[in-house]
Amino acid sequence: MAKRGQTIRKPPTARKRSSAGRRAPAPKRTKADVDTNTEVVTLKHELAEAREQQAATSELLKVIGRSTFDLQSVFEALAENAGRLCEAKRSFIFRFDGQYLRVVATHNVSAEIKAFVEQNPIAPGRASATARAALERRTVHVLDAQTDPEYTYGSRLVEPFRTILTVPMLKAGELLGVILVYRLEMRPFADSQIALLETFADQAVIAIENSRLFNETKEALERQTATADVLNVISRSPTDAAPVFEVIGERAENLCNAEISVVSVLDGDLIKVAGIRGIRRDKVELFRAHFPMPLDRKTVTARTINSGTVVHIADVLADTTYDNKVLAEQTGYRSGLGVPMHHKGQVVGAIFVARTEPGLFSQNQIRLLEIFADQAVIAIQNVKMFQEVQARTRDLQESLQQQTATADVLKVISRSTFDLQTVLDALVESATHLCEADHAWLFQRDGDFLRFKSSFGHGTATHERIRELFQRRTVPIDRGSITGRSALGACVVHVADVLADPDYTFIEAQEIGGYRAALGAPLLRDGKVAGVIFVAKTRPEPFSTKQIELVTTFADQAVIAIENARLFEEVKAKTEDLTESLQQQTATADVLKIISRSSVDLETVLDTLVETVARLCRADQALVFRRRDGLYHLAAAHGLSEEARKFMLAHPVPGDRGSISGRVELKRRAVHIPDILQDSE
Repeated sequence: MAKRGQTIRKPPTARKRSSAGRRAPAPKRTKADVDTNTEVVTLKHELAEAREQQAATSELLKVIGRSTFDLQSVFEALAENAGRLCEAKRSFIFRFDGQYLRVVATHNVSAEIKAFVEQNPIAPGRASATARAALERRTVHVLDAQTDPEYTYGSRLVEPFRTILTVPMLKAGELLGVILVYRLEMRPFADSQIALLETFADQAVIAIENSRLFNETKEALERQTATADVLNVISRSPTDAAPVFEVIGERAENLCNAEISVVSVLDGDLIKVAGIRGIRRDKVELFRAHFPMPLDRKTVTARTINSGTVVHIADVLADTTYDNKVLAEQTGYRSGLGVPMHHKGQVVGAIFVARTEPGLFSQNQIRLLEIFADQAVIAIQNVKMFQEVQARTRDLQESLQQQTATADVLKVISRSTFDLQTVLDALVESATHLCEADHAWLFQRDGDFLRFKSSFGHGTATHERIRELFQRRTVPIDRGSITGRSALGACVVHVADVLADPDYTFIEAQEIGGYRAALGAPLLRDGKVAGVIFVAKTRPEPFSTKQIELVTTFADQAVIAIENARLFEEVKAKTEDLTESLQQQTATADVLKIISRSSVDLETVLDTLVETVARLCRADQALVFRRRDGLYHLAAAHGLSEEARKFMLAHPVPGDRGSISGRVELKRRAVHIPDILQDSE
């Protein structure tokens, strides 16, 4: 049987002879045969190109996910992929500082060229393709720079480049940078290469925004978590943008303090609803009845799409130009905010949020909604690109299964931000199933050792024996085990048969589990190993490339889950500190209030004091003594029995080291005794 994409050739057969004894002429190839072969070759080429582009996009998103704190690695990966997939000689990434475009990453660029570009930043203008893309805020494709009369930037001083492609990195029309690739020969870039570079530009914008948001306050952390949630949904919904719109609406409501959210898309001259949240069930159909909505309406959404800019109305009922007042009154919203969704300079939709009370949204909330709009566009484009690739080939089934599995893990991460164990258990279980393995383990680093954290395995009794082993002992970071070797080298370690590996000495676990093939993937955070995922099979056969990539992805997700849990614990600890401080301040205020009200009633003040002290210090008793005639007399008490109270009233405390009160007098400072029965005095 021939492989897919190959032409089946029939074996030669004897030609029929005519009645005169001569050979019959061989059948001629028809134009239809030639066209069929040409179409097959074209489809094979398009399939290969689609696979390569999808792999590059996935890899770039992985780099973005791993490099929240390091934009440089994102730009370098972007430059390398852009140059390779666009078949360009060189590639450059520029960032815009408000005045000039300055180079931040290059690929296949000589030291001379890099020095020239660094010393000659580019201002928006007409002198180069980069300057034009910045000036016009659009993709610029120059067929031959050498014959372009306006092109003067470095064309003959550094290198005789010919065909150039530049794509701006835009956030709601704001210029963040430019991606540039060029060829030394005159050969135009294909439409698919232009579309890919524009996708890269969108992803670079997300990376820049994520980096900026990460370095802000708790509000920024919440915004980043929300945008990460949307990205998670995007990754698990390549064929359906509806879940993306749903989570965007939910996060927008929460972080913008809104009650209603609507995601709309533009279809020709009509506005269609893609997602609605927050409207009462009995009002949803009433709301939907207004759509599809013509662009000539003066609603917030229509104005946003028409103008391509943010539209902000503090009170729609007080706005004389707002013509949807009936719907606003029926559904109960007053203030509204609309943010456009841009793609390639065109408005493709809008996100609308509303509150039931009049008032303005903050600049941070507007900026967050703009990020959601960018992500909504990515979701729409992802769905479109996936459908185009799916129409050409069915060879993506395995990749889709793995992506779905990854999405399931991301769903667990998004649901279990505060429950790290649940996330790690889901990771190892998914790794076991998708790698067709028998065991999977996850270890966290503890100094020079690795400690067991989570596991999953087939064969309950056998797996439980290995679990008991790892629960009572750690794994050293050395070459004796696959796990230790992966942590030692901070790299993926793959061994088809551990029994044939001369360095493998961790025999105890192997003898219990009987595994042969093993795979270890490190959990890397800022280049440091935080742990290892270990997957094993009882069969001595290697894991596939896709399985190795999947385990590596799971390792990245484990790092995200661990970091989320750490950040949550930090916020929780700070919140507890603030709560305790607030309680103390409140108590102090209460006491001062009693003092102010009871200036002549000392007994009430002292009783309040001892009760408050006992409560805030979680003490069983609190006493106040007053010094008189060289002795300390009980003035107020909390928690004493009546018998003890009478005794202390009748027996004042002397001012010596035999009592707390006396010792305080002698030392003139606070005295703390953990156990008075152990104090010799």
